[in-house]
Amino acid sequence: DGRQVEGEVQGEVLQGLEGQQGRQGRQVQVDERLFEQRLLEQLGQLQRFLERLLQQLLELAQQLGLRPAALIVAADPALPAYCTNVVAGRTLAQTRERVARVFGAVRERIAPGGVLPLGLWLSARAAAQLAETPGGARSLRDELAARGLAVRTLNAFPYHDFHGASVKRGVYSPNWADTRRLLYTTTLAELLPELLPAGARDASISTLPLGWRPEFALAGGGASLGLASSMLAQLVQHLARVEERTGVRVHVDLEPEPGCTLDRAEDAAAFLTQALPRRAGAPDPRRYIGICHDVCHSAVMFEEQSHALRIYRDAGVRVGKVQVSSAPVADGS
Repeated sequence: DGRQVEGEVQGEVLQGLEGQQGRQGRQVQVDERLFEQRLLEQLGQLQRFLERLLQQLLELAQQLGLRPAALIVAADPALPAYCTNVVAGRTLAQTRERVARVFGAVRERIAPGGVLPLGLWLSARAAAQLAETPGGARSLRDELAARGLAVRTLNAFPYHDFHGASVKRGVYSPNWADTRRLLYTTTLAELLPELLPAGARDASISTLPLGWRPEFALAGGGASLGLASSMLAQLVQHLARVEERTGVRVHVDLEPEPGCTLDRAEDAAAFLTQALPRRAGAPDPRRYIGICHDVCHSAVMFEEQSHALRIYRDAGVRVGKVQVSSAPVADGS
């Protein structure tokens, strides 16, 4: 999975950047310029791959009659948003500095003179700090815009530090049976309309698919599915109020992932249709809760991409975001 690989790589990078103790007790220093140069080279290669893959996904979505609401593009229709959880940011100050520095350099390399869309990740701590700062979201938006960066979507999957010594199952905590997950997500939903470029009327927040299956099953004394359904129902009400107040439809999209409670398309579609039924006179859950389709996660589960997308279409579930990531291939020898 991309998260585990990113966590291991960033653990090594941050060990140097933040001067943590090395294995022999020495201070490890990493040349930040070398780090950025290597990152830019890798992103350039990834960009070329993404352009080809994105075009294929758009053609497939068109054939299936789908319109992914947050398949983010900028002035260049082949330019997707980059997710910023590749760089650490425990606090708001760290996030501001590192996103501006690293992704500002990426923008100069990939979209000189243009705009680089971002899938911004804010930890729960950073999100709370931003929410507590008067005019904080607009200030961050303007600060990023000055560097040619624009927030188009938020990643609300990792709650805590995504770059600790060990990420693994900690990335799934708290799960959707825990009120902390709801509060974190509603905080981001309040911030997102002011982080978006002027005129934006639709944006996605991706989130975990309820939780890591073994742990989620034990949450809430075995009532985890009921608790999660209740949390998401409350979230629908909140998102409807955000749209009424701001004119921006913020939708939260569950991201099926191997090992989680919802790891296949049929599981996710069945949960959403059963746990969040449409009710007369109430906000439509399908308008505010959908799917973040990660092509890597789907491939790891041996799903055909077209098959997974057809399942969502047939169930009336929106694909609010398509996430392109990668995974190593093993030959089994």
